[in-house]
Amino acid sequence: MDTPEYVSDADRLRRLAGWIEYDLAVKQDKAEIPTFEPYPMVPVAPDLRRIADDIEEHRYSFDLRWKADMRAIERWQGAHPGKELVWPDHADLVVWLLEQLEPHA
Repeated sequence: MDTPEYVSDADRLRRLAGWIEYDLAVKQDKAEIPTFEPYPMVPVAPDLRRIADDIEEHRYSFDLRWKADMRAIERWQGAHPGKELVWPDHADLVVWLLEQLEPHA
């Protein structure tokens, strides 16, 4: 059984933008572009692409922070035997990490 391909939310939005652009191009060729009075048809594909780029940027930032936090938590757990399943409060973790730096400063 094949594993389904992972598609990010950003890629899904880009595909949707492409489908919308294609659909509008086909309808334009046939002069079937809908108009919803009093609201004119506005192009949404560029907005979807921008949103997809924003999603990727936020995902990258989140992943970067997550990996740094996981490294810090692993160090904290290694320094506190018997607490391998405990995740310290973030503020306490930062204070502990700064205390680890003081002897080296």
